[in-house]
Amino acid sequence: MKWKDYVADHMVSLLILLFGVFDVLWMTQVYGRNVEFTLAIGFVLVTSLGACFVYDYGRRRQFYREFSRQLERLSEKYLITELVSHPRFYEGRYLCESLYEIDKSMQEHLLDYKHQLDDFRAYLELWIHEVKLPISSLYLMLHNHPSSLNNRLGEQVDRIDRCTEQVLYYMRANNSEKDYLIGRHSLKEIVYEVVAKHRDQFRYEKMGLELKHLDEVVYTDSKWLAFMLSQIVQNAFQYMRHEQDVMIFDSWKEGDELTLMIEDHGLGIKASELPRVFEKSFTGSNGRVKRQATGMGLYLCKLLCEKMGHRICIESKENAWTRVLLTFKCNDYYDVL
Repeated sequence: MKWKDYVADHMVSLLILLFGVFDVLWMTQVYGRNVEFTLAIGFVLVTSLGACFVYDYGRRRQFYREFSRQLERLSEKYLITELVSHPRFYEGRYLCESLYEIDKSMQEHLLDYKHQLDDFRAYLELWIHEVKLPISSLYLMLHNHPSSLNNRLGEQVDRIDRCTEQVLYYMRANNSEKDYLIGRHSLKEIVYEVVAKHRDQFRYEKMGLELKHLDEVVYTDSKWLAFMLSQIVQNAFQYMRHEQDVMIFDSWKEGDELTLMIEDHGLGIKASELPRVFEKSFTGSNGRVKRQATGMGLYLCKLLCEKMGHRICIESKENAWTRVLLTFKCNDYYDVL
């Protein structure tokens, strides 16, 4: 709080008081008082009023300076009432009490919304686990009753299974610390698990597969990494071209980092769209061609990588190839945390 701002705010009061002082001095002259007495009265009045204003400015300045300083330091601004000292003037006390009541009301509303969100999340997680049972039954029925439609039916069941899994991981990503467990895992085993999960799709789409240099160990959560690789593999199938013939998994070490590359030769991505591929719900121009695109797969991959301390990036040439690069720390378990 600056002195000029304080004076400007109290300008009307100052003018009234000065008018009163001059009125008193004029009255003393009217009633025949000598000049020395009039000047003495004027001096006492002016110094007294000036002292009152200086005192009032000082206590307000102290409070507002602390208020501003604490507010700048806080990232959660609503906690300001917990940090500032109780002011010694009425307007300050009224401000603090009002802010406290506002903050209390906001916290109560947020708590209600949090309870509603937790209830919905619990219900959604229960629903996902329940819907997994009929999906498993459908897989079993397709296996036990083969027919000419098995490939098409299996593809649709796979889509349902992937969508429910995507919802589950999206829901858990915001509370990842309760679900993931970083450990030492074989990269080869995780990649083989993902490939085996999509083996029917590889066979149906006549997609070739090259696996290179995968005898490495990574510090990660195997379940989350398998989910991310499944999203990447599914994207490769979704945006494949007819002449596409191979998907490549390769890895290499650079210093204390290990990079896993997944390369396909599908539609590719426009250079102008590459910076946005990890944005939530972004599908790009390819998404207009492939209407099934949701723009959530790569967004979830990016989100889960950040949670586990990995990095993910994409390189691509339109109508030629796309490479997804996953980078892991490989020197120590605690570097990931």
